[in-house]
Amino acid sequence: MDEKLILGQILRKKMASENIAAIGKAVGLDRRVLHSWAYQDRVPSLKFASQLRKLANHFNLQLEELLFGVSDKKIITSIQFRDGESMFKVVVQKIE
Repeated sequence: MDEKLILGQILRKKMASENIAAIGKAVGLDRRVLHSWAYQDRVPSLKFASQLRKLANHFNLQLEELLFGVSDKKIITSIQFRDGESMFKVVVQKIE
């Protein structure tokens, strides 16, 4: 993969309409960590892999879209929803 990491740019765009503290709480990250990724272009370490996945899901993105702005284009769309205490995700994926 030769793509350039553009996590900060994507986060700035996605977080423009949401409170950074609320996003952090939803994905299990301190707002200062999110701020450093978005506005100081810090690169997350692998210890944040789980939170990065949750962050991508929060914004309805694939992980590679969040990190690099690209996708394998197989997933057309996806939506997450909660029913009681269970969380669900419906994905429309191109198979051919």
